Amino acid sequence: MNTKDKIMKSTFKLLLEKGLIDVSLSEIIKESQVGYGSIYYYFEDKDQLIQTVLNRYIIEIFLNQLESIKLTDDLFHNLNEFYMKVLGLNEDYTYISYENLSIDNSDFKKMILLTFEAQQKYEKEQEFFNQYNIKFTSTIKDIINKGIKSNQVAGDINIDEITELIKSNIYGIFFLWLIRDIEDVESSIKINVNYIMDVLT
Repeated sequence: MNTKDKIMKSTFKLLLEKGLIDVSLSEIIKESQVGYGSIYYYFEDKDQLIQTVLNRYIIEIFLNQLESIKLTDDLFHNLNEFYMKVLGLNEDYTYISYENLSIDNSDFKKMILLTFEAQQKYEKEQEFFNQYNIKFTSTIKDIINKGIKSNQVAGDINIDEITELIKSNIYGIFFLWLIRDIEDVESSIKINVNYIMDVLT
Protein backbone atom coordinates (compact mmCIF):
# COMPACT_ATOMS: atom_id res chain seq x y z
CA MET A 1 0.00 0.00 0.00
CA ASN A 2 1.44 3.40 -0.95
CA THR A 3 1.69 6.29 1.49
CA LYS A 4 -1.32 8.20 0.16
CA ASP A 5 -3.57 5.12 0.39
CA LYS A 6 -2.26 4.41 3.88
CA ILE A 7 -3.15 7.95 5.00
CA MET A 8 -6.62 7.75 3.45
CA LYS A 9 -7.41 4.30 4.85
CA SER A 10 -6.26 5.35 8.33
CA THR A 11 -8.37 8.53 8.09
CA PHE A 12 -11.44 6.54 7.08
CA LYS A 13 -10.96 4.20 10.04
CA LEU A 14 -10.71 7.18 12.40
CA LEU A 15 -13.78 8.82 10.88
CA LEU A 16 -15.77 5.66 11.58
CA GLU A 17 -14.49 5.58 15.15
CA LYS A 18 -14.78 9.27 16.03
CA GLY A 19 -16.99 11.02 13.50
CA LEU A 20 -16.17 13.95 11.28
CA ILE A 21 -15.71 16.69 13.87
CA ASP A 22 -13.55 14.92 16.43
CA VAL A 23 -10.74 13.58 14.24
CA SER A 24 -7.52 15.54 14.62
CA LEU A 25 -4.57 15.73 12.25
CA SER A 26 -2.25 14.40 14.96
CA GLU A 27 -4.48 11.31 15.34
CA ILE A 28 -4.38 10.75 11.57
CA ILE A 29 -0.59 10.99 11.59
CA LYS A 30 -0.32 8.58 14.52
CA GLU A 31 -2.75 6.07 12.97
CA SER A 32 -1.16 6.16 9.52
CA GLN A 33 2.40 6.24 10.94
CA VAL A 34 3.57 9.04 8.66
CA GLY A 35 4.93 12.52 9.26
CA TYR A 36 3.22 15.87 8.77
CA GLY A 37 5.21 16.32 5.57
CA SER A 38 3.56 13.28 4.01
CA ILE A 39 0.09 14.64 4.75
CA TYR A 40 0.87 18.02 3.19
CA TYR A 41 2.59 16.41 0.22
CA TYR A 42 -0.69 14.80 -0.86
CA PHE A 43 -3.30 17.15 0.64
CA GLU A 44 -3.58 20.91 1.14
CA ASP A 45 -5.03 20.52 4.64
CA LYS A 46 -7.09 18.24 6.86
CA ASP A 47 -10.35 19.30 5.23
CA GLN A 48 -9.16 18.34 1.76
CA LEU A 49 -7.93 14.99 3.11
CA ILE A 50 -11.27 14.28 4.80
CA GLN A 51 -13.28 15.23 1.72
CA THR A 52 -11.10 13.03 -0.48
CA VAL A 53 -11.62 10.14 1.94
CA LEU A 54 -15.38 10.71 2.07
CA ASN A 55 -15.56 10.68 -1.73
CA ARG A 56 -13.51 7.51 -2.07
CA TYR A 57 -14.75 5.45 0.83
CA ILE A 58 -18.38 6.54 1.05
CA ILE A 59 -19.68 8.22 -2.09
CA GLU A 60 -17.85 5.78 -4.39
CA ILE A 61 -19.15 2.82 -2.37
CA PHE A 62 -22.73 4.10 -2.45
CA LEU A 63 -22.55 4.87 -6.18
CA ASN A 64 -20.92 1.50 -6.94
CA GLN A 65 -23.77 -0.20 -5.12
CA LEU A 66 -26.35 1.53 -7.31
CA GLU A 67 -24.39 0.94 -10.51
CA SER A 68 -24.02 -2.77 -9.74
CA ILE A 69 -27.81 -3.31 -9.79
CA LYS A 70 -28.79 -5.62 -12.64
CA LEU A 71 -32.45 -5.14 -13.53
CA THR A 72 -34.44 -8.17 -14.68
CA ASP A 73 -38.08 -8.60 -15.77
CA ASP A 74 -39.02 -9.54 -12.19
CA LEU A 75 -40.34 -6.49 -10.31
CA PHE A 76 -39.94 -8.04 -6.85
CA HIS A 77 -36.34 -9.03 -7.62
CA ASN A 78 -35.53 -5.51 -8.83
CA LEU A 79 -37.05 -3.81 -5.78
CA ASN A 80 -35.44 -6.29 -3.39
CA GLU A 81 -32.00 -5.84 -4.96
CA PHE A 82 -32.40 -2.05 -4.92
CA TYR A 83 -33.24 -2.04 -1.21
CA MET A 84 -30.35 -4.36 -0.43
CA LYS A 85 -27.80 -2.36 -2.42
CA VAL A 86 -28.91 0.97 -0.96
CA LEU A 87 -28.70 -0.52 2.53
CA GLY A 88 -25.15 -1.76 1.86
CA LEU A 89 -25.91 -5.48 1.66
CA ASN A 90 -24.66 -8.33 -0.49
CA GLU A 91 -26.91 -11.11 -1.79
CA ASP A 92 -26.23 -13.18 1.34
CA TYR A 93 -27.15 -10.21 3.60
CA THR A 94 -23.57 -9.61 4.67
CA TYR A 95 -22.35 -6.03 4.43
CA ILE A 96 -20.32 -4.71 1.53
CA SER A 97 -16.53 -4.65 1.57
CA TYR A 98 -14.33 -2.19 -0.27
CA GLU A 99 -10.59 -2.23 -0.91
CA ASN A 100 -10.14 -5.02 1.68
CA LEU A 101 -12.12 -3.04 4.25
CA SER A 102 -14.81 -5.14 5.87
CA ILE A 103 -17.88 -3.08 6.73
CA ASP A 104 -20.38 -4.29 9.30
CA ASN A 105 -23.78 -3.02 10.45
CA SER A 106 -22.24 -0.54 12.88
CA ASP A 107 -19.79 0.81 10.28
CA PHE A 108 -22.54 1.27 7.71
CA LYS A 109 -24.61 3.26 10.21
CA LYS A 110 -21.58 5.46 10.87
CA MET A 111 -21.10 5.95 7.13
CA ILE A 112 -24.68 7.20 6.85
CA LEU A 113 -24.10 9.61 9.74
CA LEU A 114 -20.88 10.82 8.10
CA THR A 115 -22.83 11.68 4.95
CA PHE A 116 -25.15 13.90 7.01
CA GLU A 117 -22.23 15.57 8.77
CA ALA A 118 -20.30 16.08 5.53
CA GLN A 119 -23.20 17.82 3.82
CA GLN A 120 -23.48 20.23 6.73
CA LYS A 121 -19.75 20.98 6.85
CA TYR A 122 -18.62 20.93 3.23
CA GLU A 123 -20.44 22.66 0.40
CA LYS A 124 -18.69 20.50 -2.20
CA GLU A 125 -19.97 17.35 -0.51
CA GLN A 126 -23.53 18.57 -1.03
CA GLU A 127 -22.84 18.52 -4.78
CA PHE A 128 -21.53 14.95 -4.64
CA PHE A 129 -24.51 13.77 -2.62
CA ASN A 130 -26.83 15.56 -5.02
CA GLN A 131 -25.24 13.47 -7.79
CA TYR A 132 -25.87 10.36 -5.72
CA ASN A 133 -29.49 11.40 -5.17
CA ILE A 134 -29.97 11.88 -8.92
CA LYS A 135 -28.69 8.33 -9.55
CA PHE A 136 -30.75 7.02 -6.62
CA THR A 137 -33.92 8.62 -8.03
CA SER A 138 -33.27 7.56 -11.63
CA THR A 139 -32.71 3.94 -10.54
CA ILE A 140 -36.11 3.87 -8.82
CA LYS A 141 -37.74 5.28 -11.96
CA ASP A 142 -35.92 2.68 -14.10
CA ILE A 143 -37.35 -0.08 -11.90
CA ILE A 144 -40.88 1.33 -12.15
CA ASN A 145 -40.64 1.84 -15.93
CA LYS A 146 -39.34 -1.70 -16.38
CA GLY A 147 -42.30 -2.90 -14.31
CA ILE A 148 -44.69 -0.96 -16.56
CA LYS A 149 -43.12 -2.43 -19.72
CA SER A 150 -43.43 -5.96 -18.33
CA ASN A 151 -47.08 -5.31 -17.28
CA GLN A 152 -46.28 -5.76 -13.59
CA VAL A 153 -47.04 -2.11 -12.80
CA ALA A 154 -50.12 -0.21 -13.94
CA GLY A 155 -49.32 2.08 -16.85
CA ASP A 156 -51.33 5.00 -15.42
CA ILE A 157 -49.39 5.10 -12.16
CA ASN A 158 -47.85 8.43 -11.14
CA ILE A 159 -44.13 7.64 -11.38
CA ASP A 160 -42.98 10.78 -9.53
CA GLU A 161 -45.31 10.14 -6.58
CA ILE A 162 -44.31 6.47 -6.32
CA THR A 163 -40.63 7.41 -6.56
CA GLU A 164 -41.04 9.79 -3.61
CA LEU A 165 -42.91 7.10 -1.68
CA ILE A 166 -40.07 4.60 -2.19
CA LYS A 167 -37.46 7.19 -1.25
CA SER A 168 -39.40 8.08 1.91
CA ASN A 169 -39.73 4.40 2.76
CA ILE A 170 -35.98 3.83 2.46
CA TYR A 171 -35.17 6.99 4.44
CA GLY A 172 -37.49 5.63 7.14
CA ILE A 173 -35.48 2.42 7.26
CA PHE A 174 -32.26 4.46 7.56
CA PHE A 175 -33.78 6.41 10.46
CA LEU A 176 -34.90 3.25 12.26
CA TRP A 177 -31.52 1.69 11.62
CA LEU A 178 -29.75 4.66 13.20
CA ILE A 179 -31.83 4.75 16.39
CA ARG A 180 -32.02 1.00 16.97
CA ASP A 181 -30.77 -2.27 15.54
CA ILE A 182 -32.97 -4.10 13.06
CA GLU A 183 -32.41 -7.67 14.17
CA ASP A 184 -33.79 -9.41 11.08
CA VAL A 185 -32.68 -7.28 8.14
CA GLU A 186 -33.84 -9.82 5.55
CA SER A 187 -37.41 -9.87 6.90
CA SER A 188 -37.47 -6.10 7.29
CA ILE A 189 -36.49 -5.59 3.64
CA LYS A 190 -39.05 -8.12 2.44
CA ILE A 191 -41.83 -6.46 4.46
CA ASN A 192 -41.02 -3.09 2.92
CA VAL A 193 -40.62 -4.48 -0.60
CA ASN A 194 -43.96 -6.29 -0.30
CA TYR A 195 -45.58 -3.04 0.80
CA ILE A 196 -44.20 -1.26 -2.30
CA MET A 197 -45.31 -4.19 -4.46
CA ASP A 198 -48.86 -3.79 -3.12
CA VAL A 199 -48.81 -0.11 -4.04
CA LEU A 200 -47.43 -0.75 -7.53
CA THR A 201 -49.61 -3.73 -8.53
